[in-house]
Amino acid sequence: MKQILILENDWMFSAQICHTLDAAGYIPTAVYSLEKARRLLQTGNFSLVLSELQGPDGGGLELCRMADKRKDFPNRIRIFLMAEKSDQPETEQALLEALALGAEDFLIRPFGMKLLVKKIERILKPVNTQEFQDSFLSLDFLSMTAFRKGERLPLTLNEFKILRILTENKGKIVTRQMLLEQLWDVNGNFVDDHTLTVNMTRLRSKLEDQAHRYIRTIRGIGYLWTGEALTSQASLQNPS
Repeated sequence: MKQILILENDWMFSAQICHTLDAAGYIPTAVYSLEKARRLLQTGNFSLVLSELQGPDGGGLELCRMADKRKDFPNRIRIFLMAEKSDQPETEQALLEALALGAEDFLIRPFGMKLLVKKIERILKPVNTQEFQDSFLSLDFLSMTAFRKGERLPLTLNEFKILRILTENKGKIVTRQMLLEQLWDVNGNFVDDHTLTVNMTRLRSKLEDQAHRYIRTIRGIGYLWTGEALTSQASLQNPS
């Protein structure tokens, strides 16, 4: 189930949102300060942050500013804003800035819980990635073909499965446990931890060269598909 972090200073309204999201099949976590939200986002794996636009110590707008710097959080942060109804130009300006910084959407209070759930469902709807392509690498998951610099790559079924999982979670850390669970099929064929490491090493050797790195190792946690060819060796951790 997807985890949603709620940053809302009004604890009664926050409790109502938590109850609604829990009934809709999500795992809500409520916090009441920007600092607590920041700490949880550094360690937790939240699919979405539902935040008041502006709070006593900062709110969704400030979170958008932090996320835009791309250094405070390990994963991409998706932020949905709740703004107070106001004719003040400051509110509109704050929303415009947040959207420009990458906020997913917003609602103006008061709003219905059913509308909130529908908007969250739309934002978190799984992306069905069928292909990945740049000037160096081409992956087609429908035809199960892969090319590097125009030459066909001999990828195994498990390697295609790994690539599909990584590309569908572009910009998010995929844990080793998540990979192991999804590579275990209905026929009982499974990949253990050692085999996963071997698969990742072989996959990297097929996809990448000195100037093109697509899979980043998050040491002790898992892997991250960057979605682009990283050319700086210093920006990568040693593969494992």
